[in-house]
Amino acid sequence: MAENLKIITLSDHILDWDPGVVVYVETQFNREMNDFICLHFWELSVEMARLGRTFVYFPLLKNHSWRIRQFVRDRLNIKTLKTDAILNSMYAKAELEQISGPCLIWLSQRENATGNYWCWSLNHENPFTAFTQFLTEIYASQMRNNMLKADRKLYRLRDIYNGKDNENPFGPREVYMLDDVRNKLQCLVDGGVPLTTIRPQIEPVQQLSRLQITEDFRIVLVDYDIEVDIKPISKALFLFYLRHAEGVSLKYLTDYKEELTKLYCQVSGKNPKNPRVWATIERLTDPLDNSVHEKMSRIKDAFYAYRNILDEKVLNQYIISGEQGEKKSIKLPRNLVLWNNVVIQTPQ
Repeated sequence: MAENLKIITLSDHILDWDPGVVVYVETQFNREMNDFICLHFWELSVEMARLGRTFVYFPLLKNHSWRIRQFVRDRLNIKTLKTDAILNSMYAKAELEQISGPCLIWLSQRENATGNYWCWSLNHENPFTAFTQFLTEIYASQMRNNMLKADRKLYRLRDIYNGKDNENPFGPREVYMLDDVRNKLQCLVDGGVPLTTIRPQIEPVQQLSRLQITEDFRIVLVDYDIEVDIKPISKALFLFYLRHAEGVSLKYLTDYKEELTKLYCQVSGKNPKNPRVWATIERLTDPLDNSVHEKMSRIKDAFYAYRNILDEKVLNQYIISGEQGEKKSIKLPRNLVLWNNVVIQTPQ
């Protein structure tokens, strides 16, 4: 670990994000490393997420969360998220001569370490090996910390069990059960069962997130920092059902052509007099056309793209659903919907 990891200091704190954010940085373009990251970006992101890290790779910033993209705009004071603009702004502000070759940088959590960052060198002829070494070390370090925390908790529980903490509400039976759970979990870890398999069995059930509709009609799951990307016509259909909590049968969509047209034009910026707009809405509301089912499927796919983060039971609350021949609706409780200064034009 020592030969790969070092502390560097940057006077302009352009990377002062959450300590869990890991940024890929290079002072000279490394084609092999960049090709590897582009090819395996999602796999790398998922593996780092399992270790409590957020992987940031500027050339693929469009694939990052809404929060990260907004932070980059604000922190680097740029209007465009093009890679050249980001890197030029960042390199102009930071003393990156301390970096040699491709590396991963994240904020140090040490006390009195303002401006200090961990820097993990990825200098290796094989990019897969370079990232594997990093992930392995982070996993091992995290395991060591978790074990130390578990031991401290165990000593605390034993103090309770021995009557040294009379104010704690746990009785001997609860202390014994907790100690037993800890031993069983340790046996699972020693037996090779990964923490990613154990964790879902002991973590609380996922909660529904608030759904934010921004002024420019972006759809954001606020509590999970997820922006859901939906095409304009599908987004218009989604917003329509979000407004109609009572539900609407597909065969009666033709009665809402004007509302759907105005939603579509607001979301897409198209002129309502455009013949293509009229044709699109005609197809969408035609009960004999498959267009509305295609749009519902695309909305579902947009939310299901985050199945690696959220359970399907949670995601199903955000999609348009309903029994065949019955009303379709979005199940999400409307008190979780945030219309941030959004003005929906009302049909005359």
